[in-house]
Amino acid sequence: QTSDLARDEPAIPHLLDAMGREVEMDRVGAGGILARLADVLTATLIRAWVEHGCGEATGWLAAVCNPEIGRVLAAIHLQPERDWTVQELARLMGASRSGFALRFSRVVGETPARYVARVRMHQARQWLSQGMRVSVAAERLGYDAEASFSRAFKRILGAPPSAFRTSLTRDGAARDAA
Repeated sequence: QTSDLARDEPAIPHLLDAMGREVEMDRVGAGGILARLADVLTATLIRAWVEHGCGEATGWLAAVCNPEIGRVLAAIHLQPERDWTVQELARLMGASRSGFALRFSRVVGETPARYVARVRMHQARQWLSQGMRVSVAAERLGYDAEASFSRAFKRILGAPPSAFRTSLTRDGAARDAA
């Protein structure tokens, strides 16, 4: 598929030629120029890939090619503390509950509920890394009990929030000692 992108995007061969010339000439500043050309080449490849259908992408890459799903993902990420229901997310996309759930799962690669839970726990991990107490994170995400939040956190992220806070505290103490 990469060769198809290079063939369909006329700038790619020219960028590759320019990069090759920079390497061959080995002039002052070549490293910086190569880095900028690599950035432009990467952006050009991504743009061509998106414009030509994104292949068999799932997750965020597929959402770029799918404005309806992208709108839903953006809403989830903007309000991770919200208790999203499949019905609310389907309404955002303008689809039936079952049609939305099927399409979301096919494009993103997991169910809407699983995706929302994962985003919420990643948000909790971020809050915890900033020093928030586990009970506060649990409350912010709408959990009635810290224990149920901790179980969900461990199921999704592989470790309990207390272990994460312990390593955070230990890392901070090590930095302070240094």
